[in-house]
Amino acid sequence: MIDKRVIERQIRKGKLDAQAYRRTLEALPDVSDRVARDTDVEPVRSAPVSPPEAQPEPPEADDDGDDGDDGDDEDGDDGEETPSDASSASY
Repeated sequence: MIDKRVIERQIRKGKLDAQAYRRTLEALPDVSDRVARDTDVEPVRSAPVSPPEAQPEPPEADDDGDDGDDGDDEDGDDGEETPSDASSASY
């Protein structure tokens, strides 16, 4: 089975001759008497679907450079040098 939009696009692009396509469709046999009717088919019963399992929450990002995941670094400073730190630095 081919989507009629594909056929229309092929005709517009010149890859398919519209008259030849129409003749081909008209030459097909009528099989409408073989179509399944709603009364001919039993409905399909599916198994009940269980709800999805809860997913664990992802760990928080470690944004402070320490090995922990607590949101601050181990020594309590924010990583910036303070005036007292600058005076104790050895040169």
